[in-house]
Amino acid sequence: MAENIEIIAKPIGGSAGIIHIDVKGRIDAYTVGQLEAEIEKILAKTARIILTLSKVDYVNSTGVGLLVKYHDKADAAGGCLILTEIPDKVEVVFNMLGLLDFFNVYQTIEDSVKSFQIKDGGATSGPAPSKQVPRDISEMPANTTSFPLMVRCLVCNKNLKFEIRGYYRCPSCSCHYVVTDDGKARGFKNLLSKFAELRLPCSVEFFDTAVVMTRSILDKTNLPKKLAANAVVCVQKLYPIFCKEQSNTLDMVYVFNQTSISMGFLSTVNVVISGDIETANAMKDVQKLTKSLEFGNTTQGATFCRFSIES
Repeated sequence: MAENIEIIAKPIGGSAGIIHIDVKGRIDAYTVGQLEAEIEKILAKTARIILTLSKVDYVNSTGVGLLVKYHDKADAAGGCLILTEIPDKVEVVFNMLGLLDFFNVYQTIEDSVKSFQIKDGGATSGPAPSKQVPRDISEMPANTTSFPLMVRCLVCNKNLKFEIRGYYRCPSCSCHYVVTDDGKARGFKNLLSKFAELRLPCSVEFFDTAVVMTRSILDKTNLPKKLAANAVVCVQKLYPIFCKEQSNTLDMVYVFNQTSISMGFLSTVNVVISGDIETANAMKDVQKLTKSLEFGNTTQGATFCRFSIES
């Protein structure tokens, strides 16, 4: 069933030619066309865009792909797409995909406007976004510096031909690519991942529910059985750690493809990881099963735990 999102676009920042877009709802396969149409209309006038996500409940892989696409289109047009006021759950998903540092991110609309003013010479100082190279993006030199570009797909090894700069998908595996003027094709392997989410009361009474639901979600994937079983064990070890703190809800986010899974726990409060023997042993058990394990805090102060397992 089709869903709707609310999109409000209006000028901001005086005469700087900046358009602010406020989005409410979910950015997924059902709604992405509405947002795409709005951004295309704006790009016909200006490439300076601030996108506020504070009222966005969910972004899936289709939505992330759209944001990547217009990040590059705005940059190619000499402008910038800035994301601001990212909700905790969306921030965790971006983090799990290795894309958080790829986007131009500011905490407030005011900081976003100021960043454009700095570029114009109208302000002398202000916050700057992190510009680290994301983990899951590979830049591929093409066989030639003139079009058409010939490359092999990062995922399925299929020969690809890019006629002009722009945004593409591999016809065999749907891996995303952005082709630039300098003869390079940037591939986004992790955008092939599928997402799932689960929200439960943060209580040990729902431990069994968390384990059963996790197993049910993973049973519907093509993950190797041992990998899926290890992910369930990690949930069994980590869930009680978050339940030691009083919190209304615990969000569990699953990002998976055919060879790996990343999971995130997100608490609505700041969770202090105790140093008791039970917690220490649980952490050691999880580290043995995972490629990476990370605890941290979102920009809004919530605590998250992220781990990944690969076959």
